[in-house]
Amino acid sequence: MALTPAIALSAAAETLGLRVKAFNVTPKGVGLKEQVFHWRIALPHLVLLTLAAVGLVRGIFLSPELANTSALYINVFWCLYFVVGLVLAVTLCVERPRLRSAERTPMSTPVTAAFQNFGAHPGELVDLSLMGTRISIPWSERLDPKGFASKASSVTALQIPEVGELPGIGSWIVNSSDGVTIGFRFDPLTPEQTVDLVQVITESPNWVRGDEEEKAYLATAGWRAVRGATTPTLPWRRAQVRMATSSSAVLHLVTLFERGPALELAREREAAFAVDRVPTAAAGGLALDVVDHPEVESLDRDPGALTAAVEDIGFGGCRLSLRHRLKPGALVIVEIPGSLAQPEVAEVRWVKRRWVGYEAGLQFDRANPTG
Repeated sequence: MALTPAIALSAAAETLGLRVKAFNVTPKGVGLKEQVFHWRIALPHLVLLTLAAVGLVRGIFLSPELANTSALYINVFWCLYFVVGLVLAVTLCVERPRLRSAERTPMSTPVTAAFQNFGAHPGELVDLSLMGTRISIPWSERLDPKGFASKASSVTALQIPEVGELPGIGSWIVNSSDGVTIGFRFDPLTPEQTVDLVQVITESPNWVRGDEEEKAYLATAGWRAVRGATTPTLPWRRAQVRMATSSSAVLHLVTLFERGPALELAREREAAFAVDRVPTAAAGGLALDVVDHPEVESLDRDPGALTAAVEDIGFGGCRLSLRHRLKPGALVIVEIPGSLAQPEVAEVRWVKRRWVGYEAGLQFDRANPTG
């Protein structure tokens, strides 16, 4: 049903000699960042859906006397039957973002990940492709959430059985109570490494058939099609671990400054906090040095300061909840007592509207390699 309009037009054009269209090979390894709806392909199905809706309204409500009861029931049944197929055909015209340039195969192979600042740790491959992989690393005594969040670290290489060491870079990371899940992108592979990876992937029992193919019933397949067309896909993930916290923050807008003067201003104000420090660790925060001196002037005396609640924090940034709307791209000086040893210059990366107030994501300048 989904292909019938396009195939019928092409077959008619070829039969009558109106046009001869060359065969186009489907492009491989192409990504897509935004969701696209192919209106031209969906137009015939939308027209048929409109006609079906008009027929149902007319036959049931406006002119039911045109047919006897049996004929009405039969026509309504077949009309609804085709409406279901047409709706599924329309959902096929919704092309979701393809953030991966290669298909992933589910795996359960042991792996050893080499961290930049924490050494090597055992884990498990969640899925694998020729471009990259997803790995799961459990927390341990040598790898804990607080240390990971307060010290930037990324995976630099993987040791995969039957393949060897594959260098690359960790592109994103998600932490949970059990450990971290990391997205890893391989450096350019040698021909030998490519052959070994292909062998590992094709020998996996999940390479050809997955759960979705075994459970491809009409109801479940239809539900997945509608859900996939309506569920938004996040185009980004965090590059560092964040720790949940209940701290408070004070923000000072420096949007009138360029990045250089803003950094100088922040360093001057940070120097005031360096008069006297004592080591402490706030509940739910990171173990850092905080100020404890009555003569030190806090930034919260700034009349233009904004207060916010910190929802999570890590080495690279934090997520705040506040009543005022921040402008994406603006620079702020953020002070989080108990979680930051000194005020940090941060850039507002994104802002979302909430029922009450706003939610904002901040990236610390120290996490910006070009800062």
